Amino acid sequence: MDQCNAHRGVSTEESNLRAWFDAVVTCVGMGSQLIRKELLAKEDFDTLKHVIATTLAMIQKLKS
Repeated sequence: MDQCNAHRGVSTEESNLRAWFDAVVTCVGMGSQLIRKELLAKEDFDTLKHVIATTLAMIQKLKS
């Protein structure tokens, strides 16, 4: 993982997650990237569910 990506932290973007997993991490913290304040404020739980499901599916794909 290069210094630039490490400074930005973990995001839900595939390229960012791929960089972390390519660096052989075993877990990443991305709570604020998944549980977004604006979605909670609007009580947009359908979008929240979609973002989480999509991110988990991407992680499974990257790990295999």
